[in-house]
Amino acid sequence: MKVLCVLGFVLLLMLKIVLLPVRALLGLLDLSLEFVGKIVCRIGEIFGTIFLLIVVISRICGDVSNTAFLEGLIFAVLAAVIPRVLYILGGSLIAGIQGLLRQI
Repeated sequence: MKVLCVLGFVLLLMLKIVLLPVRALLGLLDLSLEFVGKIVCRIGEIFGTIFLLIVVISRICGDVSNTAFLEGLIFAVLAAVIPRVLYILGGSLIAGIQGLLRQI
């Protein structure tokens, strides 16, 4: 019985050593995702805001129909929201994987 316990401890120690580079790479991936994600989110917000202003100004001037206005409004909101959703989802996924690896 003690042999199995020692063998399990040795295997667990080897697994921790093997997973150490994976954990380090996930940390670097998380940092790079945060950096790039913030830039992409900012670009999406700027693009969505500009497009929203164009759609609203066109609607005020009377050049746009109701359906085109709603489509432009939805597109502007999605242009700002989708990058942020992907940024949050990616960060949560990496954090979840890191949490699972910490439990080992």
